[in-house]
Amino acid sequence: MGIKIHEYGTERTSLGADDYIDIDYWNGASYETAKIKGSAVRQTIKPQLFAQTENGPTISGTTAESSILGAGEGSLTVPADGFAVGDSFHVNINGLLNSANNEDITIRIKSGSVILTTSGAITLPQCTNQKFELELDFTIRAIGAGGVAQIASAGVFNFNKDSSNDWQGQGFLTVNNTDFDTTSSNTLDVTIQWGSTTVANQITSYLCVLNKTY
Repeated sequence: MGIKIHEYGTERTSLGADDYIDIDYWNGASYETAKIKGSAVRQTIKPQLFAQTENGPTISGTTAESSILGAGEGSLTVPADGFAVGDSFHVNINGLLNSANNEDITIRIKSGSVILTTSGAITLPQCTNQKFELELDFTIRAIGAGGVAQIASAGVFNFNKDSSNDWQGQGFLTVNNTDFDTTSSNTLDVTIQWGSTTVANQITSYLCVLNKTY
């Protein structure tokens, strides 16, 4: 029968920068016991959190706000109290875009109903089966309940237009320090809202990868 060496009364689901992990390491002649700081571990481990493995829904013919993300491997959710100050993330989304000339599209980056950042209304030129790319970055500035927690979020939406096949884009940036809450579970979502029900307006995500960068 095995012998229980340690009995812990508390379990952690995250590693803070000021936390420590006990380790046994080989010094070349024997094992020694030491500790390694959480910030050092977090610098070397940069996990891939989610990868979309199916196309997202094609959003067309509606002005309803709709998620663009498809099913995949991993998770888009951070559990309650799972964030630490400095945690940073990057999302890359690629897909195909169709739009009639002078049609508006609005992109929102959300956690549940909380808007982290938004592009506002972007007026698109005519696009026919053109590629788009959405790059997103996030950094946790403070943790806590709404009004205390802070997250800085930035995005760039790039796409090709039919005329001259030019590559165009628009950036956006927001610091949410009002209703973002790290004491509750947060699930990332990316939504699209068209300005009209024109059926020529269509957008579909093919790829979405979420990485933790710090």
